Amino acid sequence: YRVTNFGVGGTTLLRKGDHPYWNTSAFASASASNADVVVLMLGTNDAKRWQWPKLHGEYEGDYGALISVFKRMPSKPAIFLMRPPPLYRDGVYGMLQVAVNSD
Repeated sequence: YRVTNFGVGGTTLLRKGDHPYWNTSAFASASASNADVVVLMLGTNDAKRWQWPKLHGEYEGDYGALISVFKRMPSKPAIFLMRPPPLYRDGVYGMLQVAVNSD
């Protein structure tokens, strides 16, 4: 396998988030990569205090849409979803601990 990192620090899974992964060149490259294996770990940056309360209802749908992008690849990749690492203190970097650790 050739391993490629298409991650972009600080981006959100939420399409209406403050910095959506959907709008990055890395996403365009990832979705065109025809990968054999896809590993997704998103969610920490979505838990920001100023966006999670108003957008959390869109998270599951946006995540499903992202998964669908990769499922439609001709390579039919294996897709692995990872949980973000736990947030040990509420408010670190403006993140809601409950959103990261339990939602």
